Amino acid sequence: MHRHPAAARPNQLGRLWLLREARVPPQSTRGTYENEGSERVSRGSIALPSGAHWLSKLEVPIGGGRPALLTLRRQSPGDALAPDEAALVLPLGEADALVALVSGIIAQAKADGVLEGHSGPEPHKPS
Repeated sequence: MHRHPAAARPNQLGRLWLLREARVPPQSTRGTYENEGSERVSRGSIALPSGAHWLSKLEVPIGGGRPALLTLRRQSPGDALAPDEAALVLPLGEADALVALVSGIIAQAKADGVLEGHSGPEPHKPS
């Protein structure tokens, strides 16, 4: 059994030095190596007047056959929302459908008056 406690001790000048009693060989790990170029990545961001930022990353595997990973994150200088990041796995051919869905639900929420500060169509006034 190797002992490898480490302690920080000051030298004569008051600097800290890291001391080790015995060298411990690195543990070998068995696994697979994935080449750094195994996926294509696109990134985007939108800055808001409030100082917040929305950031996105779309990772598409090279070679196809596997789904893409879409990650969305929000950074804010003030009050932070939690969670501030979400990831979604989507089939490669369905990205446009997801964009249409999000655009459609936002438009519908505005029309219904669901989103604060965004009123929908004027209500019908009886004559």
